[in-house]
Amino acid sequence: MTTPDALCAAPLAWTATEERPAIRRTMITSAARGRDGWRMKTRSQVAKGPTPNARSVAFLRKAGWTAEVVEWWNAHSRTRHDLFGIADVLAFDECFVLAVQATAGGHAALRRKKAEADPRLLSWLEEYHRRFQVHEWRMAGARGKRKLWTVAVWEAVLIEGAIEWRRLDG
Repeated sequence: MTTPDALCAAPLAWTATEERPAIRRTMITSAARGRDGWRMKTRSQVAKGPTPNARSVAFLRKAGWTAEVVEWWNAHSRTRHDLFGIADVLAFDECFVLAVQATAGGHAALRRKKAEADPRLLSWLEEYHRRFQVHEWRMAGARGKRKLWTVAVWEAVLIEGAIEWRRLDG
């Protein structure tokens, strides 16, 4: 049986014309691991930077809110659960309580539709001091220039019992 230390010492072979693959070793559960207990991950399988939730928390804290992630992971069923089924991040300041659904890429429309379908959003917005937003994070920038993470903020507003979405500057 090969020990994890022996795997670390074994050199990886690649030719001079190929780029060396980035390898990260992770210990995994007994149901999925090989004989030695280690599985190799390539660069594409390793998480790349902060999550949209972490980006939204940092964004809100910079704006003066007290914010925390309230989404949780159920390891048994391998699913993520949002607060009230709609919120990933909860923030507050002196006047308002803000629930945020954070997403990456072009999924903001799906998140808005999901939140709108949930009756708990209506009851959340009925109180004047509660707000709900969807934060959409994406890489953007001019062609040929460095791409930076930008946020599009969509806020739900309750008008005559119906939810309307307004885009705010992020």
